Amino acid sequence: MVTFVPSFVNENVRESFQRLDAERRRLMAAGTAPEEIRGRLMAWRSENPVAQAVLSDVADHIDHIRALIGAAHLGIGSDYDGIPTVPVGLEDASTFPDLFVELVRRGYSDDELKDIAGRSFLRAMRAAEATARRLQATEPPADDLIEELDGGENG
Repeated sequence: MVTFVPSFVNENVRESFQRLDAERRRLMAAGTAPEEIRGRLMAWRSENPVAQAVLSDVADHIDHIRALIGAAHLGIGSDYDGIPTVPVGLEDASTFPDLFVELVRRGYSDDELKDIAGRSFLRAMRAAEATARRLQATEPPADDLIEELDGGENG
């Protein structure tokens, strides 16, 4: 499931956030009061704009993954519920058709587009369900505690 995290799909964005984080760490190390850090970082960002990812960056990321493992193993993950910024042109799920238009322009076949649009996900979920049925028929339910499995204090 391909995520749209800007710093994952665009190197300039990743580097911009690294510089921002370095400035945050510098302010903290200098003893800047926590309540002052936010304002100083906002000022720093206005002087050092963070790069932006765009739809074509996500398409490039999909191209890369497709080259590594094939479109049959790809899906759209987006991660809208876990990222504060999104690529320009992919602001919400209503823009997915624009991404697919770009993939068509890049030569993706109908089968590849179907896989990316959801068929890969459905295939994976069906396999997980089949594995669950098999395990439920052959294995008793596990009653281990996470602490025991992780080798914690009680394990």
